Amino acid sequence: MSFCCLTLRHFAWLSLALAAAAGCGPEDKIVTYTVPKPELIDPTLVQAGANQREQQMLGAIVLADEVGWFFKLVGDPPVVGKLNDAFVKFVTEADLTGSEPKWELPAGWKQLPGNEFRFATIEIPAGEANAKPLELSVSSLPRRPGEPAEEYTLVNLNRWRGQLGLGEIEAEQLSDYTVKSKVSGLDAWLVNMQGTGSGTMGGPFAGGGAGGPFAGGASPAGPVASANPAATSGASAQSPITYEVPDGWQPGRMNQFRKAAFDIESGDEKAELTVIDLGPSPLLANVVRWAGEVGVTGVNDGNLSEYVSKTKVDGIESDLVVLIGPEDASPRLATLGAIVPRESLVWFVKLKGNAALVERERANFESFLKSLKFK
Repeated sequence: MSFCCLTLRHFAWLSLALAAAAGCGPEDKIVTYTVPKPELIDPTLVQAGANQREQQMLGAIVLADEVGWFFKLVGDPPVVGKLNDAFVKFVTEADLTGSEPKWELPAGWKQLPGNEFRFATIEIPAGEANAKPLELSVSSLPRRPGEPAEEYTLVNLNRWRGQLGLGEIEAEQLSDYTVKSKVSGLDAWLVNMQGTGSGTMGGPFAGGGAGGPFAGGASPAGPVASANPAATSGASAQSPITYEVPDGWQPGRMNQFRKAAFDIESGDEKAELTVIDLGPSPLLANVVRWAGEVGVTGVNDGNLSEYVSKTKVDGIESDLVVLIGPEDASPRLATLGAIVPRESLVWFVKLKGNAALVERERANFESFLKSLKFK
């Protein structure tokens, strides 16, 4: 089935097929998969105690060489159902051939900045006065070299099904629950399903707070450290890292993904430093994502060296990223970041906030990096 033929009628048919399969299919079997770390996919959608209710999800998984791109829209069926055609048109007309996705937003849709895990959040009017807008998330997840496309898609589709309280499907059922097509010449799988759940991750990864750490670049909710760590031992005994805390940095909000967090304030200016460890992912994709958060555009392979230089963290050659937002932006933002590859993980040390404050804190940021040690 080609994309040009995908209409509301096809998605309605797919919804009926899903409902029928969920009601009369064979008993779920226990299946073992190699699953990527959930926090790499979309930890911003983590919500503690989310209401369990009937939800509809429109989704698309598009596979590039090194990453998969994920488009996801969840909400009440009467509202989401009306967006089928617009969602399909938006996804299928997106350009995923460059260093970062490009698209034309339909009238009324609004793109918000991304963050560590989400390339962008797109707000969509719910269609009723004073109703909370829906959020279409766009994120990416690395692919293992040689990983079969269907295996990668199945793992992530089953993750989404779990968020709706639906049972896992097996590889031979993939074509029954998806519509396969092309986006920018890349293999893509479109889904439309309903279930009773939050449409978000739960279980051990819950607790990120409303909107979560991926929504609009907001800070994730979580406990704040009770006291400023000692300068000579800036972490608990269980922490995999130690560091020295510069003067003026105050404990920030922690969650399941952060190994350290600090807030820096000066008058009305604010900045936040976070330390997170994730699985490997392409350097360019990470820099592009960070650039989008502070309003820097046009980052690509050809000019990457303008934003990235080399440094060492605990003796490990690392990438130092400097991104200063446009002067006419209000507020003007900036990010200083270090990307440190260590064993099977990549550590992201990131200072983001008002550009003037970030610039003034650069010496403290570099001092923090020099003090950072891995146990």
